Amino acid sequence: MRSVARSTRPGRPPIRLTAVVVAGLLVLGACGRAAVGATDTGAPAVTSAAQSPSAASSSVPAPSAGVDPGTASVVPTVPSAAGNVTVPLPECRSDRLPTRTAGVLTFATSSPTRDPWFGPDPADGTGLDGQIALEVAAALGYPASAVRWVVVPAAEATARSGEFDAAIDRFVIPDGAGGPATADYSSGYFALNVVVVARAGSAAAGVDSLAGLAALGTLGAPRAVANGLPAETGLTVDGFTDETGALSALDAGDVPAVVMDVDDALALDDPDLTVVGALPDTGTTQSRQFGFLLAPGSPLTPCLSAAIDLLRVEGTLDAVADRWVRIPELS
Repeated sequence: MRSVARSTRPGRPPIRLTAVVVAGLLVLGACGRAAVGATDTGAPAVTSAAQSPSAASSSVPAPSAGVDPGTASVVPTVPSAAGNVTVPLPECRSDRLPTRTAGVLTFATSSPTRDPWFGPDPADGTGLDGQIALEVAAALGYPASAVRWVVVPAAEATARSGEFDAAIDRFVIPDGAGGPATADYSSGYFALNVVVVARAGSAAAGVDSLAGLAALGTLGAPRAVANGLPAETGLTVDGFTDETGALSALDAGDVPAVVMDVDDALALDDPDLTVVGALPDTGTTQSRQFGFLLAPGSPLTPCLSAAIDLLRVEGTLDAVADRWVRIPELS
């Protein structure tokens, strides 16, 4: 893995690396109690929380105002295909959701975990995915003490979706094409913006605008990224088969910088590389998104999506992204 530095130049506005805002009605209200659930078996636990829904509230870092799980619940609505909220849902709260274990929300992720997505222990609420998971749980009425984690490799999550309630492991939400769905996906909680990577100390590393970047000449990019770049960026880009080919061209001095998806950039392990900045959102294309993965047809999917939509409206998704993945936007 290649390690890459993230630019933190002062005075530059951070890009909001979140999903597109979904218009919606999310109301808080009291409701009755009726717990349902099944006995949990399956994947090895990373860490097992105390299974008491009445335990102390979440200790997630920098939490949102959220919902008091003892007195209120999220009453979400289902986003239509166009992104408009149309159909009201029943109340979503911990004593009504049919989780694998009553009153406990079981998440899955890979082991070992990776920065900036998780800290060493997924249950500690550090890293972008770690904090998002506990924020979603809290919005549904599950304190950190009622959240359990199990180890399921990302490549096996679809086949083993019966071993957890939801998995969070940088799953890209598919576009809906390609036949029957093999898994459910929640609303997106993190947008995979396109960023620019360059050699530290190079001319490209010092640019702060698209015009400055364009003046450097032809850039490199994986072909999938190059083909999706809006013409409005004004950039000239050569497409390579993949990230490896584009980075090899950068190493050889054939291109001054490489344009790539932010998750791929953050996975690099080279101290001589730096993330210069993110391309601005032109509004002409839809960023790919990370979402939770659930079993196909899971009854939890609408409520998980509603909780994410609530966190988006509250500004929590933006705050969490800025905390763990702070990248300036090129003007």
